[in-house]
Amino acid sequence: IAGLWPTLTHTAMTPPPGATALALARPYVVPGGRFREMYYWDSYFTMLGLEQDGRVALIDSMVDNFADLIGAYGHVPNGTRTYYLSRSQPPVFYLMVDLAGRREGPAFVARLAAMRREHAFWMTGETDVAPGQARGRVVRLPDGALLNRYADRPERPRDESYREDLLVARASSRPPGEVFLELRSAAESGWDFSSRWFADGRTLATIETTAVLPVDLNSLLFGLERKIAADCRIAGDLACEQEFTGRAAARRSAMDTYLWDASTGFYHDYQWRR
Repeated sequence: IAGLWPTLTHTAMTPPPGATALALARPYVVPGGRFREMYYWDSYFTMLGLEQDGRVALIDSMVDNFADLIGAYGHVPNGTRTYYLSRSQPPVFYLMVDLAGRREGPAFVARLAAMRREHAFWMTGETDVAPGQARGRVVRLPDGALLNRYADRPERPRDESYREDLLVARASSRPPGEVFLELRSAAESGWDFSSRWFADGRTLATIETTAVLPVDLNSLLFGLERKIAADCRIAGDLACEQEFTGRAAARRSAMDTYLWDASTGFYHDYQWRR
């Protein structure tokens, strides 16, 4: 693997006119094979390998590429293609930041701003969602607590899997647009596809991703909130530290209420509609 890093490393991406690729100003790694672009959470696991081999400069450049994407689009897209812009993936940017080498100065400030903007993306709709309802990726539970779900918007097949999505919709008794939305949302989860999203536990046509509050997504957002609070403390921003300390505490309480199962000793996904 160490010998493959130079082969898998791209110096930058300047897409030609009309291309679907997104611009990337700095070096980055693509796993190869069928993949020709960066994918969000996949890249975190690539970075763990880079860290093992001491390639901190390449980690730094990939983190800054992701910060640029957040700056340009408000979130990290599923992958660096225009047709992925409507959805993200598990929010691991804050874990990438912890792997990076520069922990002060302008880079620290820019990465903290990017983490805050990514958090805002996941929480869009929180101010006007009623108890028992969802808006975007936010669900307000009957007691007023907030937790998150995966949710993509366009009710159409994914560009990269158009035929497959059409076939799944045809196998379902539901409106096609509803099925397309659920398939896209599962792709945002990175678990495309897993029986955890299936209403019957077996059949892709029963997919109901947006009805599930995933334990992994909410754990990552809890970590993001704690990371923002800690970095705001370093930056001397007391109001920010207090806000995100409170957000993390509220999420922990909601997870303990809705996701914890004392009978099994585990946190579980929660089907919030039923």
